[in-house]
Amino acid sequence: MNELNIKGKQKFMNLEIPVIEGGFGEDKKCMTDKTISEIHNQPNFKIRERIKDNIKRFKEDIDYIDLKVIRDTDDNLELLQTLGYSKMQISKADNIFLLSERGYSKLIKIMDTDLAWEIHDKIMDEYFNMREHLVDSYMIQDSIERAKRWIEEEKERLLLKETIQVQQPKVEYHDKVLNPDKLVTTTDIAKDLGMTAQGLNVLLYTNKIIYPVKKNGRTKCWKPYKDYQWLIPEYADFKISEYDTQLKWTEIGRKWLIEFVESIKKIS
Repeated sequence: MNELNIKGKQKFMNLEIPVIEGGFGEDKKCMTDKTISEIHNQPNFKIRERIKDNIKRFKEDIDYIDLKVIRDTDDNLELLQTLGYSKMQISKADNIFLLSERGYSKLIKIMDTDLAWEIHDKIMDEYFNMREHLVDSYMIQDSIERAKRWIEEEKERLLLKETIQVQQPKVEYHDKVLNPDKLVTTTDIAKDLGMTAQGLNVLLYTNKIIYPVKKNGRTKCWKPYKDYQWLIPEYADFKISEYDTQLKWTEIGRKWLIEFVESIKKIS
């Protein structure tokens, strides 16, 4: 099974449904049985029953993937929860189905009602056939996913700028973003946000962006998780105290942090 990517949420029929890609192929959209049950206003177990009763009509890894079988581990519990399943739902379920576009179309044939077909047509037009580049960051409701999409948009804008300014793209990028003289500390960014550096570190730690490295029970320094290392080209070589060392962020990192924190404030 290909890695699943949750791209945020999309409004559909007065619901906010997760946008999921992967599983059945790169950039291929798919949908959970939970989302299908909510859209069709049916109990989740009824949707699963329809699939299990007609399982011979579905091809595994092409029409469906059983996330309960493949991802029933502590490491993947967070993913299932991100998809909207509670711990109780996960533990009680015998199956948790993820359907491809083809699998969902087969399910509609089994349901075979005028309403089901009407909803099917809307989902095909507004979900499966909508390409990612139509989803701008401001359209994404989830704050973390919106921030991630904002990063992608910044990369796209930089790439476009490099394409237009062919003569000096690498020099300009280095001078503006990667030049160590122009890096900013967490304290600098915290001041921009009206926060303390400690408060900002805790917020980023809570949202799994950075983590503390301990020594003798005290925080020695902060380090970024892998997905965010590109925002921090190097660690500061000066110390706040005997133990605490600040991170230095690029200008894009600074903009991303401000966008991220402000998005959290809006929903809190």
